[in-house]
Amino acid sequence: MGESRRRLNVLGVRRPWFNMHSAKLKRRSRFSLARRYTSPSSHGKTEDASISVLSTKSLSGRDDSASKKALEEVFPTFVENKPNHDTYKKKRLKAFRNPTNKKGREYVQQLNAGKNHMKSDHFSLDERQKSERIDQNTDYSGTKTGANPSLHPLRRKRVDHWTLVYFETIHSLLGAETKMEDDERMALIEKALEETHGKECELACDKSCSRVLELLISLSGPEQIASFLHRLSPSFYVVSTDPAGSHVAEAVLKCAALILQGHASDGVCKTLEQAFIIVCQVVGDNIVEAMTNSYGSHVLRSLLCVLSSFPLELTQKRSRGGGLSSRVSLSQETAKRVKQDDVIFPHLLQLLIGRILDSVKMIGPELCMDAFAGPVLQITLRVLAEDISRITMACCVLLGCKNKAGGEGDTLLDKSNLENIQKLTLNDFGSHLVEVMLEVAPDDIYQIMLKQAFMPHLLEYALHPYANFVVQALIGSIRKQDQVVLLLSNLKPSFWKLMEQKRSGILLSLLKACKQYQCSEQEVCSSLAKALNSDGLKSPLLILRLLFLESYMASGGSKEWRPNLNGQKMSVLGCAMLQLIFSFPMECSQLYWLSLLNIKPEEILATVKDLGGCHVIESFLSSKVPLKHKNLLIGKLKGHFVELANSTSSSFTLERCFSIGSVDLKEAIVSELVSIQVDLAKCKHGPHLAKSFDIAGYSKDPDHWRKRIIRKEGALKAFADVFDLTSPKGKKRVAGSEL
Repeated sequence: MGESRRRLNVLGVRRPWFNMHSAKLKRRSRFSLARRYTSPSSHGKTEDASISVLSTKSLSGRDDSASKKALEEVFPTFVENKPNHDTYKKKRLKAFRNPTNKKGREYVQQLNAGKNHMKSDHFSLDERQKSERIDQNTDYSGTKTGANPSLHPLRRKRVDHWTLVYFETIHSLLGAETKMEDDERMALIEKALEETHGKECELACDKSCSRVLELLISLSGPEQIASFLHRLSPSFYVVSTDPAGSHVAEAVLKCAALILQGHASDGVCKTLEQAFIIVCQVVGDNIVEAMTNSYGSHVLRSLLCVLSSFPLELTQKRSRGGGLSSRVSLSQETAKRVKQDDVIFPHLLQLLIGRILDSVKMIGPELCMDAFAGPVLQITLRVLAEDISRITMACCVLLGCKNKAGGEGDTLLDKSNLENIQKLTLNDFGSHLVEVMLEVAPDDIYQIMLKQAFMPHLLEYALHPYANFVVQALIGSIRKQDQVVLLLSNLKPSFWKLMEQKRSGILLSLLKACKQYQCSEQEVCSSLAKALNSDGLKSPLLILRLLFLESYMASGGSKEWRPNLNGQKMSVLGCAMLQLIFSFPMECSQLYWLSLLNIKPEEILATVKDLGGCHVIESFLSSKVPLKHKNLLIGKLKGHFVELANSTSSSFTLERCFSIGSVDLKEAIVSELVSIQVDLAKCKHGPHLAKSFDIAGYSKDPDHWRKRIIRKEGALKAFADVFDLTSPKGKKRVAGSEL
């Protein structure tokens, strides 16, 4: 029995209020309470004499009032909230003896966690890596959580009552409502940070104090931040895996990144470098635990970004334009990559990345499919994206393949590698990693993955709930025109099936790729029109089926289907596809703009009033379709210009109609808006419309307004004829300049 109790204490598991294996439960709980607060440096000796007296008297069964009084003096807040011992003992006994009870399961999990923590470390530094450290005489890897074994997550000290009161007072003094001079504020911050000496881990892991620490860090200077990070570094792993401490760790990393990107002094940079050496060593010794921890994963990503000068904001939340809008956008923006010259601590970065990749080698694809380790591996790939040799090596490690001769073109995928890729592609979390891998992989790795891993199962992946996003990333990362042709030829027969299974995002990615490389535009447009069962060249059903794509697919492609214009929203993906189609050459998009011109006026109005449909009309008005066809479309909106002007989204389309339309259409628009001139001035976009259309000038003198518009149109036409190389005057001007 004594041996089991000693083993439990060595594992660092907090003792329960009683020993459930012993029959003598009367005085055991208070002895365990005293042992919980023993100093790690004393090896079982109590911190205060009062605790020793408390333990002796409790075990002998005498002087319970004195014991309670001594306990109140040492731990006032703890005893204040403690319930009656006898009642508490019975409840805990029932809980711990029942393995199906939640508290019983928590005790078993806590015990198993302590056993797992004592296992040997498979990721310790080898001698070559240790020799690369700047401070070779100092080794912080004595324990997994730093130099102080008391910082283990399962036996961390609690913050005493008076420390909590002190930091709550600091928080109230630093609040926005408190007026304080800058010198007083800085002195208060410096004094508060001095109070954290030796208690950084406990304070950071406390729910209340961690918020105060975040505030102090954000208001501190470079020297104070560097000093705090250096003191926190031995226990950085414990802090980063704590629910409250992880926020403190990310806050100090963010401030350190700002300091390193600025003009910090040599002393501050040296202190930060020494701190990051310890941080990388401590986190590296627990790399798997940190990667798979829900809190440690975020901190580890931030650490990689700081070491590599990668933007920290990209690890938090995706920008609002990172989803559908980025696929619709015609701008060819490359992914954010880290230049190797900008890396602040390259030796530490390579050390940490080496530990991460070593863990993948040992554990395998299971680590890549972890919900928290996956994002860490994604950031690792983005950090290495600019280094061809290292990103090739990283991709080979993640795919489980080997480079035969070490060259870039010798990478081959065997059967096990293909199985690993398939597992990742079909997995919810692993698919995100494959997307990033396709985005940053070198051209030869991309070509190998395309032909060997994806082409044999392309349609299967395209229809899968998770793998279809990988196929979209595969199309979005195309490097050459022949790859566009290859993917289009394989997916073209399945356009209808893809739309039926709600995988229209793949079609959108194909349209974007065709636009980007200016190839197969006619083929992809005709294939899409054929899949939608268009009934003729001028049939309005083609454009309506795309605008209401989900509704049409829900009907099973019925010929009797007609859109419901009363409150039914248009398809986001369908509208996005039409925007791209209208940006193609006029001959390629002819089927679609002819279909648009043949729909009814009420359907045109419903399209303009829709949040997605208005962008389709704007894209059509900006296309190379002849001006007479555009005026025909604008003419169908007569009588509804007031309704469009009152809507924020439709007002942009109305402004586009005014700039494209003829003089008669411009006058028709302004004549309708004169009646609501006062109401327009009250809305947000109204003054801009009134100024652009010169509604006030038209209301005063319509004839003068019309003459001014005619002169303006003539000047713009003359300017376009001179500088447009496709016009006769433009060609004549170029020929004259050559002579």
